[in-house]
Amino acid sequence: MQRPRSAAADPGELAARFFRALYQAYDLHQVDGIHVAVPTGTPCFADRSLGALARQISQHHHPARQGSRPAPPAGMTP
Repeated sequence: MQRPRSAAADPGELAARFFRALYQAYDLHQVDGIHVAVPTGTPCFADRSLGALARQISQHHHPARQGSRPAPPAGMTP
């Protein structure tokens, strides 16, 4: 008895899986057929309208900015 053949893998998905395995420090996105790689954890905003894109950015939570202090002037670090 022969085993059933698995469905052929989508070459695009196979390439994406290979990329993700090699470059684990990057998140891979696809926008209108264009691949976009950004460092893992980096926010990625996309929209067809610049106004909507600006709203996304302005509403984004910036945890690094909360409670952060400005850097001391050059030469004044402990």
